Amino acid sequence: MHGFPQSRQTQPGQVISPGFSPIEQYDTNGYVGPWTDIYALGATMRACIEGRPPPPARERHEHDGMKSAASAFRRDYSPPLLELIDWCMEVDPELRPQNVAQLRPAFYADGQAPGAGVEAESTFDRLVGHLPWAKG
Repeated sequence: MHGFPQSRQTQPGQVISPGFSPIEQYDTNGYVGPWTDIYALGATMRACIEGRPPPPARERHEHDGMKSAASAFRRDYSPPLLELIDWCMEVDPELRPQNVAQLRPAFYADGQAPGAGVEAESTFDRLVGHLPWAKG
């Protein structure tokens, strides 16, 4: 079916949160899965740094006028973080990370998750460190 993996499923009666719900949630028969939550994660990270929710996915699907995070916030945040947010917020569900295993390495600046017993500062930790209420 349209090249979607069999793990995709429909969920009638889905709840929509404008700005945080991806396009597939607007369709009552839309295929949802981890990539759906990954969009919401990207939208949440973007809202944290921008101070407002992103435009609704339906608007972005019709005409995506939203500036990429990589260009809009390049003076304040690292390119890996901003590229991660943009990847998570791809309008096309097939262009997003499909699961956490695909997403996890992008949280680390060097692209490599730490090995066993090694603690590395993640992009998420660096993002939280920039938030006003996280500063001591």
